[in-house]
Amino acid sequence: MPEHKPITEETIADETRRPDQSGTAPDPSHTIGLLFSWNAELMSFYARRAQQYGALPLRLLTCANASDVEELQDEFLQQLTEAYSEEAATLLKITSGANRSSDAAREADYAASLQKAQQDAGQIIAEAKAQAERIVAAAEAQAAQITNPPETQRKTA
Repeated sequence: MPEHKPITEETIADETRRPDQSGTAPDPSHTIGLLFSWNAELMSFYARRAQQYGALPLRLLTCANASDVEELQDEFLQQLTEAYSEEAATLLKITSGANRSSDAAREADYAASLQKAQQDAGQIIAEAKAQAERIVAAAEAQAAQITNPPETQRKTA
């Protein structure tokens, strides 16, 4: 059975410092934004549900008989089920959007890295070309000295 650590400030700090699958540490502002969106949505949902629960006793007072109560109960349970399903979908969108934005950030970082690598490669090629031109010029100068030694040049002069 795996060992479970108690939740403390240290274990939470360890989890937030742990790199994700891409090998980079998670962005705390991204995590805080996700938590804020999640909590804001839940608070809004809880407020809407509290209004529904608060209105239920008043609606019960309007029931004339047991069949009206049963109808109201069925309607309330149907609304409850739909509300929780919709909320689950909304929370899924929040976390999916967070993953997409995280993926988009990784893709942007990757694209920037590729562009930097291409620029570096271009600079290396330019430097190699300049070095090659210097080598060719030095070789041509040396070849000219071999084919026309200075002593031969003096004799012909």
